[in-house]
Amino acid sequence: MDLVAFGLLAAVLILVGVPTIAGHLPQGGASGRGGFPGMGWNLTNAQTEIASLYQANGHSYSAVTPLLLASSAPEFDWLPGGATVGAPAPAVSIDVCADGPACQAVVLATDSRGMHTCWYGVTIDSSRAARAFGLRGAGTFYGSRRNPQACSAGTPGHPARPASGWQATLSAAAPHG
Repeated sequence: MDLVAFGLLAAVLILVGVPTIAGHLPQGGASGRGGFPGMGWNLTNAQTEIASLYQANGHSYSAVTPLLLASSAPEFDWLPGGATVGAPAPAVSIDVCADGPACQAVVLATDSRGMHTCWYGVTIDSSRAARAFGLRGAGTFYGSRRNPQACSAGTPGHPARPASGWQATLSAAAPHG
């Protein structure tokens, strides 16, 4: 396993494991900070599923589709990027960019279920792809938008742009006020 793939997998596992072990999720439940805790688990679990498919597909997002994700993670309602999230079940909108080295990224969006906040996660594989998101390097980033007209990951070539900007942590992306 090459070092980049190992690093990506380790980062996703840390994102899922650290909040569980250390209890660092913000307090307040669904009534505090836009429904952050439940949304955080949806995003990190969805990112873990995508990381597994990325690894199995030779370090490419090209095979990551809502249909394939539905078979590997049926607990979510996986929707194509342009679809608006808002279903009663945990729904995740996904926009995949797999156009070679210039674009290896996945954008996710999930609604906080009635808290009027759309949450976003993006996993980017290269500094080159990061520039399309206004970022300097590869990694996983988060964002949010309060009271959006629609909550979706975007469409190919037009990814979602969270009002909070892309942040390094879920808590930094949480809307304030």
